[in-house]
Amino acid sequence: MSQSTTTDLGIKLTDATRRGFKLGYKDEPVAARAIFNVQMTDKKTEVFNSAIMDKIATPTPDGVNYASTSATLGDELTLTQAKYTQSFEITEDQMQYDQYGIAAALSGGRGLGSAAANTIELYAQQLISQGAAASYTDHASNTVSTLTADGLALFHNSHTVNGSASTYDNLIATAFGQTGIEEALENFRGFINQDGIRMNRRPRTIFSTGKASLVSLINEYLNSQGHPEDAFNGINTYKGQFNHVMMPFLDTTSSRAADAAKDDYWGLVMAKSENLKLRVSQEPTVHAMQLVQRNRNNLFQVSTKFAVGVEDASCILLSAA
Repeated sequence: MSQSTTTDLGIKLTDATRRGFKLGYKDEPVAARAIFNVQMTDKKTEVFNSAIMDKIATPTPDGVNYASTSATLGDELTLTQAKYTQSFEITEDQMQYDQYGIAAALSGGRGLGSAAANTIELYAQQLISQGAAASYTDHASNTVSTLTADGLALFHNSHTVNGSASTYDNLIATAFGQTGIEEALENFRGFINQDGIRMNRRPRTIFSTGKASLVSLINEYLNSQGHPEDAFNGINTYKGQFNHVMMPFLDTTSSRAADAAKDDYWGLVMAKSENLKLRVSQEPTVHAMQLVQRNRNNLFQVSTKFAVGVEDASCILLSAA
């Protein structure tokens, strides 16, 4: 085989891998990436500290100085990015004799694309699904923190603030339906800022597992004119009020095995809130083909670097039904 032919095949394999990568990445549905605030960064470690200036203006008589107040600092959250990688190899003989080498590259590249998308979704979704505890052990046996900036689990019945002894609750255990929606909205109504003052929080997104009956009921609430659970077919007051994001890893263990105890998990969220942080320093990237010296296989690699976390939890609520 001439050098020029080998080079042409290498280019074709690399192009096929990149095309497959794009297809695989698009194959995976956008779920947690649709509710987290995704931003690029050039920092490996970032420290966040919210400054709350949510005051009420004060009546001021003529000639009197304007009222003056200072912002209240929130708690500090530190996010450290990690690198996630995946790879596959095409053997020397497969390149030389297998006429389907391009198909193998396309298939392998597609798998790399799915792996890259799934990694981001897995960690973001499991931050939520495991968020009622302080941490969990991921599929690589690493301990992953689910603490928010106040030092408590993401979903907790007594989240603290800095300027008040009052707390707020973003964890319930009521099945989805009218009672569950009303309880969740009441909890949102009780969310407070760092000064202990009620905030105007309006969640517009429902997230849930992919359980068929749960998804169907949510869709009925989102689209039906009549009340889905009212035998007298009353008005469905929630029609058009929410979007729905289905999360395939919300009811799984850290290794993506099914977890029946979480089948009915759902919640409300203020999608894209600045408190829902997904920081990416390297987007999922498929690297150019490399020659493995020890066996002359052709190596294809993908890598991505990101961190995910929640600063203030007053933007999301989970029902661990």
